[in-house]
Order: sequence, then structure tokens, then C-alpha cells
Amino acid sequence: MKVMRKLAVGLVASATLFAVPTSANAAAANPAPSQPDVGIRKECNPYPWLCGVIRNLPSSNHGLRITKAWGDRHDSSSWTTLAPGKSSRDSHVRDADGYWVARGCTAKQGLLKYKGPRWVKVSNLPLGSEWHVKYRC
Repeated sequence: MKVMRKLAVGLVASATLFAVPTSANAAAANPAPSQPDVGIRKECNPYPWLCGVIRNLPSSNHGLRITKAWGDRHDSSSWTTLAPGKSSRDSHVRDADGYWVARGCTAKQGLLKYKGPRWVKVSNLPLGSEWHVKYRC
């Protein structure tokens, strides 16, 4: 019972951290373009509800590059591009970890607004969340 209470408190505290800006880790230049609809698969076993999901909102006017591996975000093999209205699940990405905001573009995620060039990390918490991004260039 005590362990469950600690877990619940930790999850509630983590829920407030839905995006972590990472300007210190931002690439200085726009990464090379990736091919759309690359079938990237990532498992979140044994906890599939902890997988991150990103949706490029239909009101976006540009494809949104996402990464399935935050530690390898500068490696193009970890990228795929989401067309407006598509989610990372539509591109077979089980766990999306962040997205790229290109130079001259902006990404609005809830109340937060990010200007490029930079990578933006998203959290897997709260459980079952889908991060909606309006991406404009």
C-alpha cells in the first residue's frame, strides 16, 4: 500500500513535466531531411502505457520530424516525419521521444512555444498522453 502511494505521488509529480526544452543540446543547423513514412518500431516493454506519442496537428503547415531515440536524435535513422494530422503511432513509432523545430519555424505545444533551431523532448507522463504540436514554418 505504501509503495503504491509513493508510485502515485511520483506519477502526479511527473505529470507536471510534460516537455523539457533542451536548448543546450540543440543542433546548430537544420538536420538533413528525412524520408516521410519511415517505419520505425520501438517497444516500450514491459510498460506500453509509458510510450510517448506526438501528433502533428492538422492546423500545422509543415511536416514535423520526430525521433524515437532521444540519445541518438542526431542520427537520421532515429527520425521519421509526421504529415499534418498524423501521429507517431500512424508512422509505426511506439515511443516518440522528441521533435525537431527547424530554423525559422515555431512549434506550439499547449501553452509552450518553441522557436528553431532546436530539439524539444517530450515526456512519457502523464500516462496515456498524446502531445499535440502545431508546427508552422
